Amino acid sequence: MDVPLVLDAILRVRGQSKDEIVEELLIHATEMVNLNPVMMDREFDSDPVRRTVSARI
Repeated sequence: MDVPLVLDAILRVRGQSKDEIVEELLIHATEMVNLNPVMMDREFDSDPVRRTVSARI
């Protein structure tokens, strides 16, 4: 059974883009576990975020 698990939370810095947020979260999370698949809120559904995830996973 697959269960979503929250691995990290960070404070958002004013002016920080969503792909920068995702990159920081992925850096921390991949130090703990192997991620596949990555699921996130639809608010983060954008090409820059997808490229960041593809580059990190």
